[in-house]
Amino acid sequence: MRCPYACKTKTEVESWETTVEDGQPVKGKTVKQYTFQYDECAEESCGAWHDGCCHYKDS
Repeated sequence: MRCPYACKTKTEVESWETTVEDGQPVKGKTVKQYTFQYDECAEESCGAWHDGCCHYKDS
């Protein structure tokens, strides 16, 4: 089971796009894309885990 509350890694990819007219850049924009990788559920080792299930949303 994946824990939706414990994000293991966040990857950010940034790219630049330009529009060129007559050899000169006219406009551009930055595009950011985020990718999240969630960690495995720690179950009994997690403070939100009791009574055999996750109670994170109950807090």
